[in-house]
Amino acid sequence: METPNVGIDIGTTTSALATVSDGSTLSSEECVSIPTVVSFEGEHAVVGESARSRAIRDPIRTVRSFTRLLGTDERVSIVVDGQTREYTPEELTALVLTKLRQTAQTTDKAGVVHDRGVLTVPTTFTARQRRALCQACAIAGIDVVRLMTGPTAAALAHGIRTDTDGTILVYDLGWGFDAALIDVTEGVFDVLGTHGDPWLGGAAFDATIVEWLDLHLERKHGIDLENDPFATERLFAAARTAKHALLSHRSTTITTTLEHKGERYEIRQPLHRNQLERRTRDLVSRTVGVCETLLETTGLRERQLDRLLFVGGETDLPFVREHITDRFEHADDRRATAETMALGGAMRAAIVNEPPPTPISASSTGSIPAETVVLDATPHSLCLAPTSETGDQLVANNDTLPRRATATFTTTTDRQQYLVVPVYYDHVTKSLHTKRNHRTEPGRTTDRTTTDRSMDDTATTSERADGQQVTRRFLDAFRIGPLRPRHAGAPSIEVTFKFDPNGIVRAHATDLDTERDGTLETTAVYRYTETEIKTMKHELPTVR
Repeated sequence: METPNVGIDIGTTTSALATVSDGSTLSSEECVSIPTVVSFEGEHAVVGESARSRAIRDPIRTVRSFTRLLGTDERVSIVVDGQTREYTPEELTALVLTKLRQTAQTTDKAGVVHDRGVLTVPTTFTARQRRALCQACAIAGIDVVRLMTGPTAAALAHGIRTDTDGTILVYDLGWGFDAALIDVTEGVFDVLGTHGDPWLGGAAFDATIVEWLDLHLERKHGIDLENDPFATERLFAAARTAKHALLSHRSTTITTTLEHKGERYEIRQPLHRNQLERRTRDLVSRTVGVCETLLETTGLRERQLDRLLFVGGETDLPFVREHITDRFEHADDRRATAETMALGGAMRAAIVNEPPPTPISASSTGSIPAETVVLDATPHSLCLAPTSETGDQLVANNDTLPRRATATFTTTTDRQQYLVVPVYYDHVTKSLHTKRNHRTEPGRTTDRTTTDRSMDDTATTSERADGQQVTRRFLDAFRIGPLRPRHAGAPSIEVTFKFDPNGIVRAHATDLDTERDGTLETTAVYRYTETEIKTMKHELPTVR
């Protein structure tokens, strides 16, 4: 069977799978996409476009935005035929991956399998979330060749197609917001830094329209729909339709019918593009703040930018592009296509799988040069203390991957058998980044931070002299042992922490006080075991 080079972009709203084969040209037929929506019907999981259609009539059993919860302890409870079943974010993501692979295999030629590939992740994904995505792939039966950030994948696809060098600011405004600074020089794609905010983007834009409609309905009819999932789903669907209409028209009319507490309401509300611009101005300004923080942390000046690369559906809104191009006026601007991230992943797969002695064709006008290199960056720092005043940072944010550091630990009680070593990371923001829209769509699994409750409880925030906020958050813990029985403080356990090429933190421990092989078993605490993954895979519903 033929195994092509596969790139997979699991987005919060839309997921895509693209392939690049040796010697083939890149075409739209080699990329498939589906909505990242799962709905449950009997013993089956309906995924993709059919699930999005079902959301209006059955929002209670339809879920979305669950990829943000990867690596957390969150569960989604679904009641079908009187039975309650809890799903992990990893299982829900595995259902989307399964549907993507099914869709690709029905559109590709016979004998092509899509069981391994490069996956893209948001810049805000922590090492723990990246590992969780790999475990979702294991549940779906997909081998992960490599992980890379979505903006890096977009820059790779764009750079290979255009064959131009320079410093690129990737502005990715999809269902969240990601920014990346990438230097492209003679086939080397060097990620200088990444930053993002998962709460900016399409969901926030839609929420502003729905909040405006809420206000209109409350004033005109005296009704509050926030706790009515069926009516709210219709409002969000109407908001998305109106937003898409404003991509090419200056005004549109929001038309929908709602039923609430036995009453029927007809909505016909004009919406002008300048109204949407005013209501989302704060959101766009906050994306600029993310870009400014990224420039500050990497030490680059705006005049050093050669190119702006727009990615994501919200950048189709004319006022978004105008605002950003006016702000970064020294850079040329380009627009990437919807499938760019998945295609960039497929190109990275071609580089990783088998670095070719001759170029692999990537389009009718370009190819993947044999000497193409991608230098990814660490997704965040790595620290050992729960507060940021101690100067204990082992690995800095935006260091080139892979990266490693070593620290030594000891026991605190006599005859202690195991060490549990927690690790943390710093998240740098400006205060204007923290505001969120409160209105959420039914089935949208969260409106809080992407970390789990234990991480939230241990987060501490301090302010630097430059006015930026540094939040120290819990990342993971490593269990080391069993240890030889000794008095408290006697053992010297050396632990090497490593960011692997996927941006996942791994640890290796050695007992320095033994003449034999001192290697100790080291296990990340917040992960699923192989047995648990096999059980999830076995119990996964049939995908339709």
